[in-house]
Amino acid sequence: MTKKFIQMNDIFSPGKTQAKLPRTLSPEKEKQIKNIFKTPKKPLEKIPKLRRVAGLPYLSSRFFILFFILSFLVFTAVLFISLPSTTLKLTPKSELQKFNFKITVDKYIQKIDLEQNLIPGQLIVISDEQVKRYTSTGREYIEQKANGKLFVYNAYSSRTQPLIANTRFESEDGKIFRIQEKIIVPGMSGSKPGKIEVAVIADQVGAEYNIGPSKFQIPGFKEGGSPRYGAIYALSENPMQNGLKQEILIVSQEDLLSAQDDFEQEVKHKADLKLKNEIEKINGLTFLEQGVIEKDFKILASTEPGDQAEAFNLTSYTELQTLAFMESALNSLIEANILENILENQTIAGPQDQIIFTEIAPKLEYGQLGFEINLEKIIEWKIDQQAIEHVIKNKNLNQIEEFLSDSPNIDKFEVKTWPSFLKFLPNSLKKIKIVVERDW
Repeated sequence: MTKKFIQMNDIFSPGKTQAKLPRTLSPEKEKQIKNIFKTPKKPLEKIPKLRRVAGLPYLSSRFFILFFILSFLVFTAVLFISLPSTTLKLTPKSELQKFNFKITVDKYIQKIDLEQNLIPGQLIVISDEQVKRYTSTGREYIEQKANGKLFVYNAYSSRTQPLIANTRFESEDGKIFRIQEKIIVPGMSGSKPGKIEVAVIADQVGAEYNIGPSKFQIPGFKEGGSPRYGAIYALSENPMQNGLKQEILIVSQEDLLSAQDDFEQEVKHKADLKLKNEIEKINGLTFLEQGVIEKDFKILASTEPGDQAEAFNLTSYTELQTLAFMESALNSLIEANILENILENQTIAGPQDQIIFTEIAPKLEYGQLGFEINLEKIIEWKIDQQAIEHVIKNKNLNQIEEFLSDSPNIDKFEVKTWPSFLKFLPNSLKKIKIVVERDW
């Protein structure tokens, strides 16, 4: 079977946009073919016209892009020119050195003497008195007879009456007292009895003999049946006293020694504190404890060992003297001595080290106090920052590192640049910062 091909010319005739469909096609097919070549027409949207503002030049989009690029380049150039900076961290070379000096404080000078190592001194004198009471701990059992005085009367006759030593006198309550020596009682004068005062002591020990005023008779006259009994008698105007029979407290030798040891430490501590407070009244004034002289010191007790007392007092007197001096004057003299013993390109560095004082010799009678000091000090090599700044500007990093490595005064260093890719240092000294760091 032979296939028959239909050409376009067979469908559309030349010169016409649309030809009639062959009659052989059904109306339905014909409609489908028409729909294939049919393009719907949409109405065009109206685009608003741009109106130009009066007085402003016309700027295209290309102009805005070019302006943005140029602004970015200018900003970047300004940053690159103005912000680059360099920081050099330098650690100077240092070493610990020992120093030893002899110094004298002199109260007769007014200013520091560098040649003789003298600094002015001020004589400080304080005196202090203290009193403290201590309790007795010694014990003793004692027996003691009461004693007192009697007035002996002779109402018997005008003749005198002798009484031998140890003559007994009996009180109204039967207590016996004796005279210690012979007495002669005067006779009566008219109707007035003779009278004499005499000391008596109890016949026995004990507090029961500490009786009040009483009337006394002589038992010897009674025992002999003498008419003198009752006519020769005695009266006491005051109580008898000191009669006892008991354990009492006494001040022992140990009490005094122990109290004196305790009191001495306390007294000296208070005197030292008083001296220190007196010196601290003047700002900056200081002293050496080993340079204090104890001009006077004594302790007195209110009792003796063995005395009966429940407590006793100790009294002290202290006088201290020393030569004080200004701490700033000492530091200035030390600094001057150190600078004299180090190199010109070295300097003193580090915090104030502890000063050890030895060979302290107070001679206050001559107005002087001598001592020797020992100390350790960090000595540092000087770094001339201005000279370094002028040398390193406009140098590259390799040249700078070589220069700093060869510097005898620098122990270690660190170079930091911004931006980090910067290979040369800025030519402006304002953009170069030198920081000196130390390990101590």
